[in-house]
Amino acid sequence: MVPFEINLLKKKWLVIAIYKPPSQDDLYFFNSLSNIVDYYSRHYENHVILGDFNLEPISKRLLEFNENYEYYNLIKSKTCFKKAEGTCIDLILTNNKFSFFDTNTFETGLSDHHLMIYTKFKATYVKLPPKSLTYRKKL
Repeated sequence: MVPFEINLLKKKWLVIAIYKPPSQDDLYFFNSLSNIVDYYSRHYENHVILGDFNLEPISKRLLEFNENYEYYNLIKSKTCFKKAEGTCIDLILTNNKFSFFDTNTFETGLSDHHLMIYTKFKATYVKLPPKSLTYRKKL
């Protein structure tokens, strides 16, 4: 788990990139993740947790975690195709789902069985007036 901060228009986001090995105990993983979220929640109102959870969105522990922290999973499509039917184990969790749009997956060719997950932040900004640069003085 790697926590880091993103600042967007005076809004701070806690982003936690994770990888949960398939062999790791779910209880241990979610206890560790909960400790990180609890520690950083004092400083960050907005959270995003993304990565390879190696758990389906309907798994009991993940559902409990999402309910406890009021997180929402943005990824709805299958992301891993080790098995023919595919599974959704690469996830993006957030406590502010309306700050994102166009969440999806795509094939990169870098993995033999995983699709890349992505999402986009919604943002508005005030467009600044254009700058005029003078390169040469006119004679």
